[in-house]
Amino acid sequence: MNIRTIRSLCCAALLTSGTVIVAAGEPETPPEGVLRATLGASYGNGSHSWNSPLPGPQSLTYFGLGAALEYGVTPWAAICAEWLPGVFPYGETEDGKTGLFADPLLGIKLRFIGEKAPASSEKTALSAALALKVSMPSGNGSALEPGSHLWGLGFRLYYGYRFHPLFLLNVSAELVYSPEQKSSNPAFDRQMVNHPLDAVFELEPRFSYPLPGGTALRFGLPLTGEFSPESTIYGAGLNDLRYCFSIGPAFTAAFPFMKFPFEITVQYRPSLAGRNRPALHEVRLLGKVDFRLRRGTRPAEVYVDPQTAP
Repeated sequence: MNIRTIRSLCCAALLTSGTVIVAAGEPETPPEGVLRATLGASYGNGSHSWNSPLPGPQSLTYFGLGAALEYGVTPWAAICAEWLPGVFPYGETEDGKTGLFADPLLGIKLRFIGEKAPASSEKTALSAALALKVSMPSGNGSALEPGSHLWGLGFRLYYGYRFHPLFLLNVSAELVYSPEQKSSNPAFDRQMVNHPLDAVFELEPRFSYPLPGGTALRFGLPLTGEFSPESTIYGAGLNDLRYCFSIGPAFTAAFPFMKFPFEITVQYRPSLAGRNRPALHEVRLLGKVDFRLRRGTRPAEVYVDPQTAP
C-alpha cells in the first residue's frame, strides 16, 4: 500500500466518520410505547485538507443518507438502531469517484436523571448509551478508512441542564473502541488492523421559542470535536492521526400536537481546524417522526419535556 493510497483513505474517511452513538445529541428518550424514526441527508464539499503530512487528494465532495430508530421500552429506557450516516451514494475525491457505506450501531439508552427517570429532576437530565458497532460486509472494494468494517463497542454520556425556561445546554461525549482484528475491508487486503478509538465531544447551547398551537422553534450552536489516534497494520503506523473541530448553527421546527408528531432540523457545519481531515462545509437535513405503538401515549408527550420545551 503506497503513501498516496493511505492519504486517499484518510481523505475518504470523512464519509464514514462522524458516526454518532445511537440517539446522539440529547439526553432524552422517547416516551414509553413510542417509536421514533429519524431520516437524515448530508452534503459536504471541501477544497483542501487540514495540516496533512501525507500526499494525496486534497478535495472531497459527497452526498450521504441515513436512518435511525428508537423505541421507548419504559419512560427512561429505549432500544435503538442507528445507521446515520449510512450510505453514501456519491463521493468524489481527486483520485476519482466512489460509493461508500458506514457500519451501523445497535444499542440501549438509559436516562438516569430527568422527568420520569429514577432520579426525578425538572432542570437536569443525565443519560448513557451502550452500543455494538456491527462490521458490515465489504462492498466493491472502495477505499475506506482503517476503522471501517471493524466491529467495536461504543459508549456515550449525555448531560442536559435547563438554566432558564427558554435556554438549555447539552453536553455529550462518545467513545467507540475496536480491538485489533482482521479487517474485512478489501482496501487493506484483510490484514490485521488496529484502529483502537474514535472519540467525539460536543457542547451545544440551545434556545427554544414556543409559538401558538404548540409549535416550537429551536436554535442550537453545537461545537464538535472529533479525534482518532494513529492506526496500524501489523504494527506499522499509517501516520493517520486525525482530529477536527467544527461549529454548526442548527434550526429546528417541532410540531408535537400533530397525529404523528414530527420535527425538522437544518444545519450548516463548517470545519474550523483539524489534521488529516478535509476542510469541509457541510449541510445536514434531519427529520424525526413519532409513532405511538401503545394506546394511552398522548402526542404532547413526544416533545414536551423539561429539557426541550419551556
